[in-house]
Amino acid sequence: MELAQVIAIYGIMIFLSWLSFRFMHPCLLIILFGDAYITGLYTPDIICGPDATNGLAITIGFMLIIYAIFCAGMAFKEMFYRGDEE
Repeated sequence: MELAQVIAIYGIMIFLSWLSFRFMHPCLLIILFGDAYITGLYTPDIICGPDATNGLAITIGFMLIIYAIFCAGMAFKEMFYRGDEE
């Protein structure tokens, strides 16, 4: 994968993260969940290529999957418990 494609993939996720947590909108958080989850699953292939992998790529992939679960939790919180904060 070329460097421009990698920068585009992670750049979109960084921008979407900023947008989601700036406005705390549940739909944006759910879209970010999907983006982070899929990117986390394919990170070893994106970073190292389809034939080889290393520990750093696997670690970044796990971190993105955990981040996706965090985004799903924040979306759930914003959808169902927004009015309960006082």
